[in-house]
Amino acid sequence: MLAQTLFAVGFSTFFFSRNLSQLVVGDIILTLGEITIVPAASGFIANLAPASQRGRYMAFASLSAGVGGSVGNYFGFKIYSLMTSKEYVWAALGAVVFLTLPGYAYMHMMKKRRLADGARPSGGGSST
Repeated sequence: MLAQTLFAVGFSTFFFSRNLSQLVVGDIILTLGEITIVPAASGFIANLAPASQRGRYMAFASLSAGVGGSVGNYFGFKIYSLMTSKEYVWAALGAVVFLTLPGYAYMHMMKKRRLADGARPSGGGSST
C-alpha cells in the first residue's frame, strides 16, 4: 500500500509540476515507490507459492509483468496520441493508482485473517 501511495503521489506530482525541480521531486517519489514494491511483491509471491513451485510462480509473475509492460506501453502510447490535452494523463494515472489502494487493503485483511486461522505464513500447499 505504501508503494502504491508513492506511485499515486508521484504521478500526481507530474500533473501539478510547473518547473524542472518539481518534476525531479515526482521522479524521486516514483523511484521510492519502485524500490518499495519490488521486494514486497517478490515476498508476496514467494509466500503465496507452495515451496516446490516458487520458481514457477516467480517466472510467471515476471513474464506477466513483462508482457503487461509491453502491451500496456503500446496501447498507452496509442491512446496518448489521441488525447488533445496530454497533461491530464498524469492526473488519470494518479487517480487510477489511488483507486487500486482498496484492493491492497483487502489483500492485507485476507492475509491477517489467514494467519489468524492458523495457516502457515510461508505459503501453504503440499510439497508433493
